[in-house]
Amino acid sequence: VELLTKPRLFFLDEPTSGLDPGTEYEMMKLLRRLADQGRTVMLVTHATKNVMLCDKVIFLARGGHLAFFGPPEVALEYFNEYRTTREQREKPMEFDDIYIVLNDEKRGTPEEWGQRFRKSKVYLLQQSEKTSVPTPQHQAPLSPKRKATKASSLRQFKILSARNLNILFQDKVSLALMLAIAPVLGIMDFIWGADLFDPINGDATKIITMWFMASLTTVLVGVISSVREIVKENEIYKRERAVNLKIAPYVLSKVWVGFVLALYQAGVLLIFKILFVRPDLPSASSFGALYITFFLSTVCGYFIGLAMSAGAPNQNAAMMLIILVLVPQFLFAGALLPLDLIPGGKTISVLMPTRWSFEALVRISSFGDQLADDGCWALEEDSRNKLSSDDKANCPCMGASIFSDCATFPGILSKDFYNEEAEAALISQKPEEPDMPTPFPSLTPLPTPTYLPSPTPEPTPQNLRNMNEYMDLQREQGSAYQDEIMVQMEEYREESEDQGQLYSDIRSAQGDEYQKLMREYGDERSEWQKNREKAISSAEGVLENIFDNYEQAFKGSVAARWLIILGIMSVLTVTILIFQKRKDVV
Repeated sequence: VELLTKPRLFFLDEPTSGLDPGTEYEMMKLLRRLADQGRTVMLVTHATKNVMLCDKVIFLARGGHLAFFGPPEVALEYFNEYRTTREQREKPMEFDDIYIVLNDEKRGTPEEWGQRFRKSKVYLLQQSEKTSVPTPQHQAPLSPKRKATKASSLRQFKILSARNLNILFQDKVSLALMLAIAPVLGIMDFIWGADLFDPINGDATKIITMWFMASLTTVLVGVISSVREIVKENEIYKRERAVNLKIAPYVLSKVWVGFVLALYQAGVLLIFKILFVRPDLPSASSFGALYITFFLSTVCGYFIGLAMSAGAPNQNAAMMLIILVLVPQFLFAGALLPLDLIPGGKTISVLMPTRWSFEALVRISSFGDQLADDGCWALEEDSRNKLSSDDKANCPCMGASIFSDCATFPGILSKDFYNEEAEAALISQKPEEPDMPTPFPSLTPLPTPTYLPSPTPEPTPQNLRNMNEYMDLQREQGSAYQDEIMVQMEEYREESEDQGQLYSDIRSAQGDEYQKLMREYGDERSEWQKNREKAISSAEGVLENIFDNYEQAFKGSVAARWLIILGIMSVLTVTILIFQKRKDVV
């Protein structure tokens, strides 16, 4: 972490302690490279195997007395003079032997070592080199020492901000990943399709899910961008805080970076939303409102990440806290599960930025405005169910009016229930019942046949002998007359029966025709009623599911929800400051 800032002056205390010889050598080579790049590196060490990589070494005797200062090879020569002849014959001088020499009081006390060095040729040579350096003619005289003053909050903010930017741009992999989060998540919007708001192919439930995922995504992007920002610098912060670092400049130096990132991330997410989803918004200004909502939600997520980073003891714990914080964002946003079904859901959801950004996005899209403005949907469920067809005639989004006055609602004209038969049933009038047929008038009875005239009697014979013959003729004449009468009556009866049968057949045919018309009317009316009721009930079911579960998202103002998100950010700011202040005593 320190190397990322490319410090000009680098202090290290026992940097190679506990390392194996190979790693110790690599560490010292790294410090050598830093020094070759123009940096001043000072380290305290008791591992002397690689001290020759240093430009100068300082040996301190107990009590802080300067026993030597100079090149490492000169140090070996200087202390070798204080070894015995036997020690010199046993092995060449090494840096480990200097410890033996300095710790042997027979060879000198700490005070004596300090005096010896000041009288040595090494020290005198160093002093002569200092005095031989010419002083520039234009150099101003040294001013008297002034009491050091603490840096102002503004200056600390500038220094910390510059350091944050240096760290950010030096770690190019992390910067690239941070910038890639928004585009990668934005590309996922292709799953929604471009006809989500279409009255025929659209789906209001998917719109709810889409806006919820957009809200969750913005918060997640903000959290991921900041969850390591503070915890990774805990040790540095504590050291700087112990000197003169102020909490507010430190936190603000992190916050403004989050604002800049949120401006970029919100813009990218909005662009992909427009490209893939093509939301049907009421006006061009609505796109600006979407951007503001994305921005505020992302910044709020950034503050959540900073709060977790400030409260976490280490980076691993901070990453685990992401799960603990984001799960409530799922549950209490009011999208996946209605808040009424969760005990205390409405109260807890007040603290969830996903709820307010989700509701703001739904409100901006305005697809539920017609439901919110329809007084019939404002009624209690029992009262709604009691509304008759005539009552629903005054409701824009109920009854048959749904498909005309509420026809812009996404998916309301879906072919699943608003097909050709349903459309015909809704457009056409109710089938008319056929008229009762007019009964045929009763038949005029056939006129009674005119009886045949009685036969003219034969003249009475004068001769009585002919009386029998006369009587026979009379009988024959009477019998023939009776036969003619019977024939006439039979013909009359047959004509009457034929006329009655014809009348009966006509009446029966008329009745059959009427019954056929009534059956056809019944079938037509039943089919008309079925198609009509299916379309209306299905459409009302869709609207009821959306309205009852997300009624709160269709009402209220967008600005009010923005203010609530700002309020949550204020609470998080105070939380971050408290966590940072607590580190002063932990």
